[in-house]
Amino acid sequence: MQNLHLFDREPFDIQNHEEKLTQAKIYQEWVIGSGVDPAIVELNVKALIGDEVYEYLTSENSKRLNTGRLASNLLKRYELAANDGGWWVAGVDPITGKRMQWGQFKPNSPRVDIKKNKPIKYEAPDGVPTRVFFLEIPRHIWELISQKYNCPIDSSEHFWGWVIKNNLPITVMEGAKKAAAALTIGVIAVAVSGVYNATRKIEEGDSRELVPDLQHFATPNRSVFSCFDTDKKASTRAYVAKASKVMLQAFDSAGCDAKFISLPSNGDKVGADDFIVNHGGEKFHELYKYARNWSIYKSFLGFAKNLFTPKPRNSNKRELTPPTKPIQAEYKAGERLEALLEALSHHKFVLLGDQVGFGKSTFIGKLNPEDLNAKNIYYLSPTHRNPTTPEVAARYTDLPVRNNGLYKDEKGNIRWAQKGEIPNLPGNCTRTPIFHELARKGYNEEVRQTASVNPICKTCPVFWNCRGTTLDGTPTKRIDNNTFLRDRKLAHSAPLIRTSIESLAPFEKEETEQPSTTYENILVIDELSQITGVEVQNITKKEVDLTIAKLAKAGIYEQFKWVGQLRELMNDTSRYGLDHDEICNHIALDQISDSEYLGMLGAASELNVNLLEELLHVSEADRIDVSKMGHSERKKYRAILRTANKQLASEQLKKLRNHLEDMIPNWLATAIKALREGHSLNYLRIKHGELEITKPDSHVRALMESADKIIILDATATINDVVRKLGARHIDCFALRQELPQLTNLTIVQVRGMGHLGKQRSDDKIARINALKAELATRHEQFGSIDIKACKNEGEGHWGLDNRGSNEYKFCDGLLLVGDPYKDIGAMKAHFTILESIRAMNEYPEVATNAGGVKALGLDSRQYIEQALTGEKFQSFIAADVASEVIQGVGRTRPYNRDEPITVYIATDSDLSYLQQAYPGCTIKTTTAFEITPQAGDRVQRLKWNILEAARKLHDEGKKITAVNIANSIGCHKSRISQICAEFGGSKRFLKSLISLLKALYRDIKLFDSDNLDDDELWFAQKYLPLLLNGSDEEQAEAVELIITQIPPERLEATLSAIPTEYKAKLLIAFLRYLPSDIYNQFGMRLHGIT
Repeated sequence: MQNLHLFDREPFDIQNHEEKLTQAKIYQEWVIGSGVDPAIVELNVKALIGDEVYEYLTSENSKRLNTGRLASNLLKRYELAANDGGWWVAGVDPITGKRMQWGQFKPNSPRVDIKKNKPIKYEAPDGVPTRVFFLEIPRHIWELISQKYNCPIDSSEHFWGWVIKNNLPITVMEGAKKAAAALTIGVIAVAVSGVYNATRKIEEGDSRELVPDLQHFATPNRSVFSCFDTDKKASTRAYVAKASKVMLQAFDSAGCDAKFISLPSNGDKVGADDFIVNHGGEKFHELYKYARNWSIYKSFLGFAKNLFTPKPRNSNKRELTPPTKPIQAEYKAGERLEALLEALSHHKFVLLGDQVGFGKSTFIGKLNPEDLNAKNIYYLSPTHRNPTTPEVAARYTDLPVRNNGLYKDEKGNIRWAQKGEIPNLPGNCTRTPIFHELARKGYNEEVRQTASVNPICKTCPVFWNCRGTTLDGTPTKRIDNNTFLRDRKLAHSAPLIRTSIESLAPFEKEETEQPSTTYENILVIDELSQITGVEVQNITKKEVDLTIAKLAKAGIYEQFKWVGQLRELMNDTSRYGLDHDEICNHIALDQISDSEYLGMLGAASELNVNLLEELLHVSEADRIDVSKMGHSERKKYRAILRTANKQLASEQLKKLRNHLEDMIPNWLATAIKALREGHSLNYLRIKHGELEITKPDSHVRALMESADKIIILDATATINDVVRKLGARHIDCFALRQELPQLTNLTIVQVRGMGHLGKQRSDDKIARINALKAELATRHEQFGSIDIKACKNEGEGHWGLDNRGSNEYKFCDGLLLVGDPYKDIGAMKAHFTILESIRAMNEYPEVATNAGGVKALGLDSRQYIEQALTGEKFQSFIAADVASEVIQGVGRTRPYNRDEPITVYIATDSDLSYLQQAYPGCTIKTTTAFEITPQAGDRVQRLKWNILEAARKLHDEGKKITAVNIANSIGCHKSRISQICAEFGGSKRFLKSLISLLKALYRDIKLFDSDNLDDDELWFAQKYLPLLLNGSDEEQAEAVELIITQIPPERLEATLSAIPTEYKAKLLIAFLRYLPSDIYNQFGMRLHGIT
């Protein structure tokens, strides 16, 4: 501690033991920990204890008693800090050079924020406006900076006045220590106390401007850099990115050269002082070479790969397993609000898992914000325009979405117009198609920008009319079909708002010194299934060709030769296409150097910036200038001017659309990261000639991060779903539900024997399903059915929509659910890959981002994801998704709200045992489609039934039962009748079946077109059967039984022909060993009964 003499003069006299400890902490924290020059510390940092704490943390604006004594709440607030002391830091006014009254105090024993349940690290003076840190510097640092910029020192000025006068560059950081470390190495750095404290809200509107301290530096041609911390959490990085972008936009508007610096990280949180201490000042100066324009901040931030050797980590490997699920609490009827408030007081995410029909949405619809200690409640649902809950419809204000006209159907539902329909409701933005096309091309960040800066609104000729006021608040004329901004602003003033999750922007968090017991906002997500947690972008061959042309025109195609390789891969015509690993096997970017990688990212981002600048130029509206015309002249030609301007606007909009068609999508940067960093956070897939890019949904995660509390209404969601889709941690989540009564009025009937019920169905299969529906409809007073969208009949519901959130079936006493609601397996794999990576990164403290992926104690991202995909996690992910959809489908009949008997039929051969837990007390039965109605049986079953019925009829008429008479009766060939009759129970049945199988197995495969098999049939023949045949005796027996009982006769030979050759012999042996001998006994018994 030999340098402590630097603190011996006033105001650093050591008065007692606690102050001495604080002096030591200052030295350790500032000089050793952050690399700050001791002279900077001596000029700006002070140890405080006792009454000095109150002196610095209160002001003339602080609340006092009539005697002048501080109010008791202030005395209590700072009591612990006064007893144990701490350090104080304050800078100088940039104009006067005098010491500021504002600063920050770091107590040795911080008080606890009750709302957030964590210590308050820094205190600021009560009643003093927040300002920016401009630290006083010693002469030798000033001289160092003077030499760096070749700018002589004027001794009549103070340092910051000299910086302002000479228009020198500045770097904005968060935290005084960071700025002090940068100043030590000759960087002109200022510091804000929070990332959003560089700007402030403008009173009118939702825009922000620079705080007064920084406005002095917003001068033309000044270079301004942001250098905020790189956090290990993606959501925090997104939050910081947005704040930095807002600040840099403001500087850019003033004519500054505004850029950002991204601090490289191996996964840990890194600040400027950390970087300087670990890598030195020279390396920090090198970062300015990689500074990028503010407009590409979001696409670049966090993707700069580590340029330096990371610290070694523990190499012990371990498998990542999900943490223990938090206890799920059950409450009694009538205790929902009390239970919810208790859960919200301890957790940010609360999953309200009450069963379907328990009135979750009605409960929310009746609440006022104050019931939940909130200012605003936002009800998020994809059906927000047409809520099925009357209370939500009546009490919540719908947040308008940008549109150029909506359609109101005959049921009164408002929606987007479909193909062939003409909108019959007025729109609010004539430029909506431009926004939609920009979003489709991947420019979501630009589309979601505030109206004052996005390239479409900014140049709209009626922008101020749409906004409702000018910048100074003067009202503007309302123009029909151009009212989006004013309508949305009006809706935002309501305390209860309903909207979609895509339409709601993240909230801007205000830096507050005092903890609040009131939540600013609470989100209510109705059905978590509406959220996938990922964004999917599809790129066509034409768009890739256009990209190649743009790269060549820009002279940078040599850097992007891999785009040509990718274009060749898009010619793939295989059934399943190419997944991420297969693409990476052809295109390897993981071997390029860091500088090549960063250069490629920068070039891709700058290409997008140039394209957006071109769009901005094209979108500028042409109008006739009337500024030099007199009032009478303008009045005289008003009609002509209006017509001319309308024509100019129409031509300009057409020109804008044409430009958009030739504008390449925003996809290069994501593809680069995916090919370079592995598939854990970006996933590529080629299917049907298109490139499909899947990545995390940054908008949803930013929204969740910005909200105070989130309530999820979903009867089938789990905590794992919340963690994966919303970016939460298990520790921040809690699940509760109302106790489930026993259901005695619900019967679930599993209908077997229909085979696979995918979207590719033969005419025979369609006829069988329709026969089943028709028969069931006759058994019930009110009957409904839910099928796959591509196969449903008119008036029927479909999976993915009507099995969730619909009240169409709440009065049905019979409901049929057709098939298993499986989603695209390739898409599910992409989703799982990303969501599971995010879950692991959020859950484990020791997990770090490495090349954009997951690295957990030696288990890298590729190994972890491959382990998850080939193990039970992925299978469980798919099974849980299907089970969730089925449970929701059963609940559409609202069994808990009714006393009368309800029957739900589910046509599937899958296991449904999980429904007993979901609906305790219900009765589950199993039957076959043939038993419900013979016309729903397969072809052999129907033919045999027809033979039996014909034989019965002949017997009743006293006629002889012969093959000829039966054939004449049912219109079938005599030889076929003889064959079927022999199979009913004759001694030759087994031999005939075996011969049929031998023919199918060994006949020339070319005679059977396996291309006609759907994906599931091919998977069954080429993957699943070989797996069983390689297994135990029981698994081989299962293979034989599946072939005999599950494959439709018309598909048998084609399916068996698709089996790999080496497994055909195994199947024959298994058939001879395990073929059941009594498959058709029931038919034999029926025949014997007739004859």
